[in-house]
Amino acid sequence: MDTELRPVWNMDCKLLFEWAIDEDTRKNSLKPEPIRWEDHVVWFYKKLNNPFCKMFILEEDDQPIGQIRYDKVDKHWQVDFYIDKTFRGLGFGKKIVELSRAKIPGPILAIVKQENVSSCKVFEKLGFVRKKVENGLMHYMDY
Repeated sequence: MDTELRPVWNMDCKLLFEWAIDEDTRKNSLKPEPIRWEDHVVWFYKKLNNPFCKMFILEEDDQPIGQIRYDKVDKHWQVDFYIDKTFRGLGFGKKIVELSRAKIPGPILAIVKQENVSSCKVFEKLGFVRKKVENGLMHYMDY
C-alpha cells in the first residue's frame, strides 16, 4: 500500500465539503453548525490562498483518506483533521498527523472536544502534551 500526503488542490473543494458535512465530523467539530455549499467555497479559496494556512490530503493508492489543516495562530499552528467515514478506526488519524508534522515550522496546538476520544488518543499517542482542559475542550501542544 502506497500512503502519501499531498497538498490540497482546487479540485478538492467538493471532496472537502462532503467530508465536512458528514454527521460525525459536524458533531466533533469546534463549530458544529451546518455548512452551506456557498459558504464552503468562499472559505475553501480563502484558506487555499492564505500563506498562514497549510492543507493536505492523505491518500492511499490514490484513494483520498482524509484532510489535515494547519492555521497559524499567534506563535503556533492550530491543527484540524478529519478522516473519511469509510476509513475511520484504521489508524489513519495518527498517520495523517504523523506525516504532516514535518511540514509545519513551529509548535502545533490541537484543540479537541473531550468526548472526541479517537482524536484525543491520536494526539496522546504521538506525544502531544495536554496543557489544559477548558469548557469541555482538550488543549494539546507539540513543541
